[in-house]
Amino acid sequence: MTRKQEIEDEGAALLAEHGLSGWRVVAVSEEDDLGDEDDIAGSRGRCLHDERVIWINLRYEDDARNILLHEIAHALCPNDYGHGAEWAETARRIGYAPETRNT
Repeated sequence: MTRKQEIEDEGAALLAEHGLSGWRVVAVSEEDDLGDEDDIAGSRGRCLHDERVIWINLRYEDDARNILLHEIAHALCPNDYGHGAEWAETARRIGYAPETRNT
């Protein structure tokens, strides 16, 4: 199994654990042509509510679980764009650990 598939499988399990049916995780490299609006370059991950998809940048694969939790918190808080109080509480509750974030 590839690391991409491992991350996507872990993401699917976490989505299910947090009740996000209909969502999916896609692990991508910065070289993937995702279009100008959906550029992953420089981002660790993205949560796209309209598409119900979470992207994970394979460049940061060593921190994939934490990035998944960060983005899942965004998925769980559709009305808290950014990193407001609702998002921060949700992220903490589901296990996101900001101190582990790679720079």
